[in-house]
Amino acid sequence: QEYYYDQMTQMEIKQGPAQAEADRVTEHSPQRQGTVLQRFPQRLALVAPPILFQTRRADQDCAESVTAPFFKAQYDLMMAAHCSDHACQIDSGSDVMQCLGDAPPKEFFGLQLEQLGQEKGFADLLYVLDSPVVVRSGEILNTDGFLDASTTSAKVIAVFHMPNNGLTSVLELQGVIEGAKLVTYVNLFHLDYMPEHRRSFFFATYSTLFILLFLVLAL
Repeated sequence: QEYYYDQMTQMEIKQGPAQAEADRVTEHSPQRQGTVLQRFPQRLALVAPPILFQTRRADQDCAESVTAPFFKAQYDLMMAAHCSDHACQIDSGSDVMQCLGDAPPKEFFGLQLEQLGQEKGFADLLYVLDSPVVVRSGEILNTDGFLDASTTSAKVIAVFHMPNNGLTSVLELQGVIEGAKLVTYVNLFHLDYMPEHRRSFFFATYSTLFILLFLVLAL
């Protein structure tokens, strides 16, 4: 109660919503505006669980000429901000700074290096990362660490299929680290499949055209 009265003066100047949520939903509903919402006519099925694929570079020892100025600057900053009594201890800093090589590691997060198209990286089922931890080879791993500073790109791949028309779609959501920026891409590929009745019609049509063309050339 004391906290409420302490904050009451600040809360009094905050304006609430100009319109109740129920009224807003009713007023802006598609039915009220004359919009007819139609159901998507095609059935869409997820063929397999989505995959999270990442490329990364292996860690390597940093050159002393790079690490020494960095750690000295961090030391001076910590001493000035928090350690005026000289009671702080600073560790090696391996969890603060790391250098990356050019080649990917052979193993990461309990996974082996895999080839996907022209890229080499590590793939895992996306839903696995919904859990806060996973156990790989008897080791407990935090899923928050699957993507880290060594990751150079990551993509989510999902495959959908429409049984009504035989169309298979591959959706790729990708993020690439380019310098200090994260560049995102969305790719959607459609793989057509010809059902039996369409194959029969296609074969009969082209067979007839081929025969007519042969007869014309023979005459």
